[in-house]
Amino acid sequence: MINERHLSYSTMNQAACAARFLYEKVLGRERELFPIAMAKVPSKQPELLAREEIARLFASCSHPVHRMLLQTMYARRCANLAAVLKRRPRMICTI
Repeated sequence: MINERHLSYSTMNQAACAARFLYEKVLGRERELFPIAMAKVPSKQPELLAREEIARLFASCSHPVHRMLLQTMYARRCANLAAVLKRRPRMICTI
């Protein structure tokens, strides 16, 4: 239904909660009689860089503190590292 009608997961969960409320509170039915599952949001995988890209990225930082921060973020497997670099690439280093 999410793909067919282009609905978001939160919209699906809101509809599921409304149906649960209707059946439990208004109609007085037990939950075991109508199993309504919540939509689970798929987890996003971080964008992976090739070794050459990583080496080029670290080498492009002229300031040692910036290079250390970038290496720390990468070592901690910061999922939004690619997003940070795409938003403000000149703030940290010049590629």
